[in-house]
Amino acid sequence: MEEKIQQSVKKQVEDKVKDLNEHIKGLEFENETFKETISSIKNDCKQSIENIKTQINENAQECDDAIKRSNHNEQYSRKNNVKIMDIQEDKQESIENLTSKVMGLLQDKRVKLQSDHIIAIHRIQVRKDKPDLCI
Repeated sequence: MEEKIQQSVKKQVEDKVKDLNEHIKGLEFENETFKETISSIKNDCKQSIENIKTQINENAQECDDAIKRSNHNEQYSRKNNVKIMDIQEDKQESIENLTSKVMGLLQDKRVKLQSDHIIAIHRIQVRKDKPDLCI
């Protein structure tokens, strides 16, 4: 009888061990699947981060280029400006009238200037007690 009990206990233990081994194998397989999924997600994240870093570097370069072009354009737009002071201002002054005054003044100083050389002309108020500056 004791032998039967031992065999019965041994069989039950073997069955439980077998069930547990199968369960462990299932868990190990599931664990490997999770590891592969995590690895794939990790690689995707690394690639996304690299793409974002590349885009940031490209944007930074474009920003630097834009700033340089902006500075160049600002300097270029100013380098052809001429300020002329103390040109008498008329109450009914027009652009054409002001252009004629400036051209006459410059021609008197022997500066060769044609009207198509003037892109824009306007006055800028400097002080209230002096005539506005012509640019």
